Amino acid sequence: MYCKNFTYDGTTLSSLGYTLCSFDNGENRASGSEITFSTVAQNKGEKYLLADYKYDNCLSATLYICKNPCDVSDQLGLILTPSEISTLSRWLNKKEFRPLSFDATGWTNIIFEASFNVSAVEVGGDVYGLELQMTTNKPFAMKSSVTKTLTFTAANQTQTFSDDSDEIGFIYPTSVQVTCGASGNLSLANALEGRTTVVNNCSSGEVITFTYPTLSSSASGHTALTDDFNYVFPRVANTSTSRVNSVTASMACTVVITYNPIIKIVI
Repeated sequence: MYCKNFTYDGTTLSSLGYTLCSFDNGENRASGSEITFSTVAQNKGEKYLLADYKYDNCLSATLYICKNPCDVSDQLGLILTPSEISTLSRWLNKKEFRPLSFDATGWTNIIFEASFNVSAVEVGGDVYGLELQMTTNKPFAMKSSVTKTLTFTAANQTQTFSDDSDEIGFIYPTSVQVTCGASGNLSLANALEGRTTVVNNCSSGEVITFTYPTLSSSASGHTALTDDFNYVFPRVANTSTSRVNSVTASMACTVVITYNPIIKIVI
């Protein structure tokens, strides 16, 4: 990836007068999608069955930043002062993971959740840049929020949408909002997983919102909501052979699904 700029926690590096750079002409790459498999021997070791798996590490990388040479008049202007280092450290070295995106071709809408450990790059006793040890909270990146809207005009209709994730399996969406077009029992069946979400005793115009692991209703009279729910939360899924989620609704309704697809990528 060729990149000179990034945005972290709402602030862009270039807006502060800095740029990504390299002090040793090396390239730093890291992939967090490293899986360790646990296997069990079968037939005296002639075959091994998969027992479990886990990702070994969260995505990490080493970045370097310096002042933008185009913004200074001489070499002395490239030196970072203690005050400037303090300002950058306050911004980058947080005790929590915050959104990070890179301003590079093809990287639009790809988001990491990260924090940085910061150390100085010294030349002749002066600080000319900072080394940023980037650590994220996942072994992969995410796309910006994707919204899928499914409109069912009658009972027992089926609508489809495609899951954009690189990870085979399922994701609980950030939000699934269902606006009921009739009164009765609501069910949403996803054929890809063979799972059915049920909420009974819904009213026309009622908005049911699933935000795993909770749900809510816009209808103040739906006091038994938790009793009417079967606690099968809607999911977005894909398999090794299909990305198509086929959803069948038991009543006329509009379903708005918001989620962040998983992206397996190398920095």
